[in-house]
Amino acid sequence: MSRKGPAYDGDELLARLSSLTSRAREHAELQRSQVELAIALQRGMLPAQMPTAPGYHLAVRYVPAYHGLNVGGDWYDAFHLPDGRIGLSIGDVQGHNIEAAAFMGQVRVGLRALASVTSEPGELLALTNDLLLSLGSDLFATCTFLRLDPSTSVLESARAGHIPCVWATADGKSGVGSDEGGPPLGVQAGMTYPVTRYRLTTGGVFVLLTDGVVEGPSMEIDQGLDQVVRLAGIAAVAGMDASSLAARRDPGRGPSGTRGRRRRTGPRLRGSRPSAVGRHAAAFASPERRPRCLMACVAGTENQRRTGVYALQTLAVAGSYYAAGRLGLLRNLTVEGAVFTPIWPPTGVAVAALLILGLRVWPGIALGCLLVVMHLTSLRPEVLANLVGNTAAPICAYLMLRAVGFRTDLSRLRDGLALVFLGALTGMLISATVGVGMLVITDRLHDHDFWAVWLAWWVGDAMGVLIVTPLLLVLHAARWPPRLTRWQETTGLTLIICATVVLVTHSSLSVLFLIYPLLIWTALRFQLAGSMLCALFTSIMATVAATEGSGPFHGLDHIEVMIKLQAFNGAMALTALLLSAVITEQHNTRRSVEQACQELVEVLEHLTAGNAPRGGPIRPNGDAEDGPRQHKTGP
Repeated sequence: MSRKGPAYDGDELLARLSSLTSRAREHAELQRSQVELAIALQRGMLPAQMPTAPGYHLAVRYVPAYHGLNVGGDWYDAFHLPDGRIGLSIGDVQGHNIEAAAFMGQVRVGLRALASVTSEPGELLALTNDLLLSLGSDLFATCTFLRLDPSTSVLESARAGHIPCVWATADGKSGVGSDEGGPPLGVQAGMTYPVTRYRLTTGGVFVLLTDGVVEGPSMEIDQGLDQVVRLAGIAAVAGMDASSLAARRDPGRGPSGTRGRRRRTGPRLRGSRPSAVGRHAAAFASPERRPRCLMACVAGTENQRRTGVYALQTLAVAGSYYAAGRLGLLRNLTVEGAVFTPIWPPTGVAVAALLILGLRVWPGIALGCLLVVMHLTSLRPEVLANLVGNTAAPICAYLMLRAVGFRTDLSRLRDGLALVFLGALTGMLISATVGVGMLVITDRLHDHDFWAVWLAWWVGDAMGVLIVTPLLLVLHAARWPPRLTRWQETTGLTLIICATVVLVTHSSLSVLFLIYPLLIWTALRFQLAGSMLCALFTSIMATVAATEGSGPFHGLDHIEVMIKLQAFNGAMALTALLLSAVITEQHNTRRSVEQACQELVEVLEHLTAGNAPRGGPIRPNGDAEDGPRQHKTGP
């Protein structure tokens, strides 16, 4: 008995074939639109540009897969932090679909938004972990976050279940990072993530990567890491460019060179891996080797200890210190037979130089102090002791500020408080105690006059930090040429301040309090730059009036002049600094919230419309899909 299918005539058969063909075409178009949506969503949440840092090369390579909807959730990010340092992150989200790409955007946006609250890598990952858990998603993510300080060559790393980094130095050393790491993000609340600090002192490369780069069908992940270590070592010794190192691996092949066919739906979790980490100059890197989604970000560095650059920096610091000292000596007061300056600008110059250029420029501070001393007197043993004290005071202030996470943009109230209580009041105890102590030891000052002279010396050094350091930090971070969008208000406010300050500092009436409304105005409208310029000008004019015995200082003895002048200058500097810090912190918080909301809106637009992200091609820098990317600064 045979079974026969229904018989179709020619017209019916053609009609059926036409229907099947139409349905297949509609299905293919729907599949294609979903793929384009997923890829646009994934690429739209990558950074539009990479940050720059003198002496460092940053490069990125990102190649997604196009097989079905297996777009994955791998991402990278790099951005400037509010304190001038650079934040670098790379991660992998569980799953290879649209949901994974959307969750990737949540992780990246969360990291960026929370980085405005704290940039300490361990705290940032802990806050991001709690944020993801509050969203109620079933997905998890691995992540590594680095904080690079170009001025001090310190790299801090925290790892949440991600595979470790790879490093190599120009002197032939290489290996895998030994940071302890913590659990993935989005798994359990209340997790802590240890922070590992690297001191980068020689040229080399620092590589971040996802497991797809080092794992293939015929090679375990440890073997792949060994190959990356070998490649990074060759690149560091040969001086290979960062982009060239990023492009060395074929994105479609596994570490063994064969096409990968392994399918996985989540990131490979890695715990700690023991390895000796050498001292090296860093880079940012992150290649990914998964057959369906590959990302590579590599950065190499130049040697930041070039003798010529270092010598110029040291001489510049010494010259600035000496010039500030000569300016400070133009006006002085006498207390118990000892001559002192109400504001000693060199201390502010020294602290600012250390915060901007790092601890390596301390010889410039010592040299500048020596030049000032030689201008005043000949070298004697007690003078050398003062030299040590004046050099150690700003160094200790710098170390204390760095220990509490001080940001050079003074964008938080805690930064202003740290500069006041640690940088100025605590740090300058050393120079005042050593200097006045040597006067007593050498019988140039009576014992009962110690505290009066010590107080005058200490307040003068502290005022230099409170007034000069914030101003230099603002000038260093300012964009040149400055924008003149509010030039009319700026001009009017400047004229009002000049007229008012001259009036109140030379009037016989005690009306110095009239300065405070102007300080508040400049802080509200121009933040730190305006308020500190106003405070500096007012302090100079008040010091001139005090040394001449005119205006509100007329008829007062030396002690009364010192107390009144230092109290006024100190109160004014504290008001300008702390009020500006509070206002700047509020503005930065509002901008961060607005930016996070804007990025979330764009993610929702991509999900609902399926359009490519604004800005053109999905490639972050507009190049071909697998082309290397390099941002190069420095000599």
